[in-house]
Amino acid sequence: MEVMAMNDSGRRLLACPFCGGEPVELYVAGRLIVKCASCGVTTSAATDDAREAWNRRTREGADDAE
Repeated sequence: MEVMAMNDSGRRLLACPFCGGEPVELYVAGRLIVKCASCGVTTSAATDDAREAWNRRTREGADDAE
């Protein structure tokens, strides 16, 4: 089952990459973070675009040694 949430800006947020839970947007100290409602993992509070960071996934089969 694929979980996606729509945020206030209308951008889709993908399911949590760790547990598949639903993402929620929070503002902490005036900065946007995305947090998993199930396992609690979050984007870094220092991230300029938390939505983009949350939705970023590594390519399947990508070589990390590049």
